[in-house]
Amino acid sequence: MKRCTYYLTLLIWGICFVACKSAPEEQEIIIEEDLDVEVETTYGVELIYSDSAIINVIVKSPKMLTHSKRGDSRQVFPNGIAVDFYSPNGKVQSELTCKKATRYEKDKKIVMQDSVVWRSRAGEILDSEELVWDEAKQRVSSDRFVKISTQQDVIHGYGFEADQGFTKWKIISPQGEMGVEN
Repeated sequence: MKRCTYYLTLLIWGICFVACKSAPEEQEIIIEEDLDVEVETTYGVELIYSDSAIINVIVKSPKMLTHSKRGDSRQVFPNGIAVDFYSPNGKVQSELTCKKATRYEKDKKIVMQDSVVWRSRAGEILDSEELVWDEAKQRVSSDRFVKISTQQDVIHGYGFEADQGFTKWKIISPQGEMGVEN
């Protein structure tokens, strides 16, 4: 009987000793179920727009903030973007840079702001404080002041529309002097 009591006491102490000891990995894991991540940060971004395996546009940025709040999905590029617009034969038609931009997912538009510079392959240079690229229509526009430098003239005005290749463009309300061929 003494042996049985001894083994029973030893067994109870053993169970208590093992039961009181918890695994360290269980103590380190903390799960927060109500975590609501509304902003994701991505570095070294390269967005490629293509159609039938032909690249149309490449957008590059050092940093992108993705806001995924319901009804307000957008990507913000606080350090600016560099955009290359390609022709159907795969050559760069125009290059655009700006210091900050916002892409609105629902509207399929990118609003480019602050020191916007757009260069065409023909040597034309557009300067503005804001341009809007409509991804679906493949058009670029602005209702702000723009300056376009060509090899012959510098044209100023308010409002601007162009194809995304910057091959066909117009200033809505031009101002200043420019040369005209006879």
